[in-house]
Amino acid sequence: MIDIEQEIQDLSIKYGFAEHYNSFMEILGELLRERTEGKRVVMRGAGAYAKRMLSELYPVLNPQCIVDMNPAEESLEIPEAAARIPVRDMSYLNEDMEVAVIGSYELRDELKKGLPEKIEVVDVNDLLEKYGVYLNSAYYYWAENPYLGSIILNNRYKMEEAPEKRAQILKKIISLHINNRDMFMLKKCIREYTDRQFFGWEQIASLGRELDALLIKIKNELERRKERDIIWFWQDALNQEWVEYMPYTKGCRKKGIRFENTYSSSVWTRCMYSLIFDKEYEIDDCSYKDKGRESHILIDYLQDKGYVCIRVGNGGHLETKSLNAFNFKKEKISSFETATSKLNWNALRVILNSEKPAFLLIHSVLEAHEPICSPDLEEFDSSLASFTSRFCPEKRRKLLENLKVTCRYLDRQNQWMGEMLGRHAVKIFMSDHGSIMTKESRRWNKDANYFNFIAWGGKIPVKCEKRLFSLYNFLEFMKYVVEENECLYEDVLCDYIKLQSVDVYNKVTIENFIKAGFGEYLQSFRGAVTEQDRYVLLKSGKEIYHIFPDDFSNHISEQKYQDRIQELREKAGDFFIEDYAEPKFENVRLIYENLNQGKEESL
Repeated sequence: MIDIEQEIQDLSIKYGFAEHYNSFMEILGELLRERTEGKRVVMRGAGAYAKRMLSELYPVLNPQCIVDMNPAEESLEIPEAAARIPVRDMSYLNEDMEVAVIGSYELRDELKKGLPEKIEVVDVNDLLEKYGVYLNSAYYYWAENPYLGSIILNNRYKMEEAPEKRAQILKKIISLHINNRDMFMLKKCIREYTDRQFFGWEQIASLGRELDALLIKIKNELERRKERDIIWFWQDALNQEWVEYMPYTKGCRKKGIRFENTYSSSVWTRCMYSLIFDKEYEIDDCSYKDKGRESHILIDYLQDKGYVCIRVGNGGHLETKSLNAFNFKKEKISSFETATSKLNWNALRVILNSEKPAFLLIHSVLEAHEPICSPDLEEFDSSLASFTSRFCPEKRRKLLENLKVTCRYLDRQNQWMGEMLGRHAVKIFMSDHGSIMTKESRRWNKDANYFNFIAWGGKIPVKCEKRLFSLYNFLEFMKYVVEENECLYEDVLCDYIKLQSVDVYNKVTIENFIKAGFGEYLQSFRGAVTEQDRYVLLKSGKEIYHIFPDDFSNHISEQKYQDRIQELREKAGDFFIEDYAEPKFENVRLIYENLNQGKEESL
């Protein structure tokens, strides 16, 4: 067996990268140090943002005090820095202060008012925007994002002209990619460093050669495995159409099975876990509830077939967990703090240390789901991915430009893993749902629930399947793959796919959607979709009937379709949950109060 984690750590130490910083906050700290070092600094505003900033960046800023319009207390204790910072009123600014640091996002404009002209203002958000990071909330909410540091440093590298400083910045980028175990980006940066022959390039070239040797060793070990590993890449919110931006992933369609007619029963990921693992629907089986399961139908089957079933962690890149022990009703199901490349690296580590065939789930979320981010973006604007922003033509255009970059990055990760895993392992590239992209769309429209599903490798034959496939039949698909029995293939397919979703229950989401005019979007619905058409029944009683390829025109009242509509009504069912026992659903009433108000106003 090979301990690839120890090997990469040894390389990092050998070439002096073990001590390099690699977090967003450390990079922000360096930006602030460059603007404040050797100067008399005050913090402007004594809110929570000041305490958060000083808890992490006190040694960098070393402020004389915090200046607030109406100080509520005389000092602010910072336990992390073992310090107590005095809080003063605005008159203190008349003394010999040189720099005022502002960390608040919401109050940034207000806090700049009343500052003497002689004082240099350093606004954290302005500083981040200079290097391509535009945030629509406090910077510390993004502190664990694994990609923002790369975006900042990439832009610093492009702006810098002095070779010595460029080399220093590029080394920091290399350190970031080592930390994220991003072998594709790491090798790209090593080539850049050696091609430009920056100072010490011979040592970086040596790192590149040793890295190549390690990766060849890993690939050879994987190639020698006789076990039939199954690697399940769950790439959250990857719309079927966005695969067009991913040449490698798109090409995998020609290597195995590609399901062209795949529709998600729900757009809520936790409920899709229930559908896949336990064959439970959101309404009919109340899959939104935590039933305290100690095992799952899918995992029980795979374990009976000799597989070790592991979820590659989101609580830190070395975390792993048995899939039967994974409570997806309570635990974090995906991570916005862990790079996809780290998850992939950990998957290789698990495979190489497993004597049994491995069934691994790698659930990645950053590239296609909000926040839609990758380390090679030129600019990251967190507001672009918000639900209503994408309906503004200019923001939608920018979002699609970014999506092409982030999906291409995800594609490179898929390619790297596909090449490392070799031909014996089964690779599944799939998503659980798509992403709303038009103002007219609802949770049952194609952009929301039409998703990608490709499986290849091992003994999977080449098929382009145009008949319907539902994730409800994921267990049947696993039986077909594991047992290598072509007679089981028909069980994978279905004549129609059930659509079911409970009411949206998050109060903030409900209020924001109602304010934006999307109250109808929030309510519970059920339906049935076939290769030709789709029927949807809303909890309010409204019915919708679409005939493909038109995804929006409602033909529910047309007499010539009534027999077909009745057929789909029976498949969809009409049961809804009226009274939820769970307290989290208490705000659902706001949805129907809004809908009823709309009816009254239209009378």
